[in-house]
Amino acid sequence: TRNKAIDAAGEKDRQVWEAHLKASEEEKQIIIENAPFGIVMADEHATIRIFNVAAERLFGYDKKEIIGKSVTVLVPPDMKAAHEAGFHRYRQTKKQRILGLPPFETTALRKDGEIIPIRLAVNRIMTGNSPAFLGVVIDMTEEKLLLSELIQSEKMAALGSMVAGVAHEINTPVGIGVTASSELEDRSNAFTSVLDKEGISEEELGTHVALTLRLASLIRNN
Repeated sequence: TRNKAIDAAGEKDRQVWEAHLKASEEEKQIIIENAPFGIVMADEHATIRIFNVAAERLFGYDKKEIIGKSVTVLVPPDMKAAHEAGFHRYRQTKKQRILGLPPFETTALRKDGEIIPIRLAVNRIMTGNSPAFLGVVIDMTEEKLLLSELIQSEKMAALGSMVAGVAHEINTPVGIGVTASSELEDRSNAFTSVLDKEGISEEELGTHVALTLRLASLIRNN
């Protein structure tokens, strides 16, 4: 009777433990699926095993069609060979250069062929006795667009300042030649600084050339 009681207690403990493990796994799955960023896990052979909802939205794949495929389908063509070599090197040496690095910027390939900017962090984890690679992916498309708009705004502000300064100096009758010469140097230096940051459009270049010619004319005629 005592042995039966011990066995019954042991069975109850086992059931409680199994229920706890099941609940824990379900919680992990809920967290992964509802994470606001893409989560992709691949085994050491580069085969995708986990692909959450955010990754589906980011890359345009349904998890049913992507799980089981090589993670290199998410890599731009010019980077595929390097990624494949990286997985091969890991299988041979158990070393991978990007493991544990801080999140870094790179690019990824969507199902529709669009190459998008992303921020990526990769860590090695163990699933049972087998290693796997867990990648956290954040879409940077909107961030890059906002940055581009900000830089464009700064360039236009610099051009606007140049136009306003030149207009003011042209309307001042005293010392036009000297002022124009100084203005030409100052505005050109400021414009060069803006140009070095991001480049310039044909329209912006035309505006700058016109102002430069106008200032040169003032200098020449005074």
